[in-house]
Amino acid sequence: MASAVLFATGMPSEKWLVSHTSPIMLAGLLYLSSGIGMSVILLVQKLLARGQTNAAEPAAERSAERIKVDRHDLIWVLIVALVGGIFAPLLLLGAMTLADASTVALLLNFEIVVTALMATFFFKETLNRRVIIGLIFVFAGGVCLSLGSNLTASWSLLLVIGACICWSADSNFCNQVKHMSGTQIAQVKGLIAGSFNLTLALCLGEKLPEPAIICGAAITGIVSHGISILCIIKALRQLGAARAVAYFATEPFIAALLSVIFLHEKISVQMIIAGTLMAFGVWLHLTEKHPPKHMDGTAITPGMEVHES
Repeated sequence: MASAVLFATGMPSEKWLVSHTSPIMLAGLLYLSSGIGMSVILLVQKLLARGQTNAAEPAAERSAERIKVDRHDLIWVLIVALVGGIFAPLLLLGAMTLADASTVALLLNFEIVVTALMATFFFKETLNRRVIIGLIFVFAGGVCLSLGSNLTASWSLLLVIGACICWSADSNFCNQVKHMSGTQIAQVKGLIAGSFNLTLALCLGEKLPEPAIICGAAITGIVSHGISILCIIKALRQLGAARAVAYFATEPFIAALLSVIFLHEKISVQMIIAGTLMAFGVWLHLTEKHPPKHMDGTAITPGMEVHES
């Protein structure tokens, strides 16, 4: 729940921040701050662990192993940074410039639909009737939010779906990184993506925002894109993947509520209907009791491969 709440707090904050700077500049500040924050955490962990390492292990052997790890994981970390750290936040922040944060938050439920479709087409998992019905309800909620809307709102829907596709792919690509902890992945992802977006914004002639905006982006980045990741990794280990994902699925609804409270966004009948449809669809998806199976009928081993230092 802590991870869901921390990530959800970023929605109203980012909506306010993006009104004072461009999506590219904000994405750079958010992720660069997250990467710097993770670097500090890793440094503290290293200092605390100093003296506990195996002194008998030759330094040359440790160095060779470190080089091997870097070569093995480098390409996947770069892909993760590109897809989840550059494309996804730019699409999401772009959507926020076109629609209310509460609407964008509810549309993030599409990630469940995207993840399920990716699991079916790329990982040959089968979907039972209950999950399919749940996905239909989530999709219907998204359509409901777009009915009667102008072209701008339709573009925001497409941008959010694009962000969901990127983050679903990001989750699968992270599992290909075998020898790095979650903190290390978040660190490299933040530093690469943040530096790229910030450099791109400056090259396009954009100027750094006011110090107050930079500080706000830094805090939001560390909390919503840094500490939140560490919390979900801990939840995955203590609760298991199914229960952890069930708790994190509350994030779009928490974000929508916070946006209404702090940004004073209006609650329309259309939003209530869409939120109800999506909530029911998410409930059907997460309360599905039968383990997913491959198309050949064999059960998929539960759990998520997460390496933490």
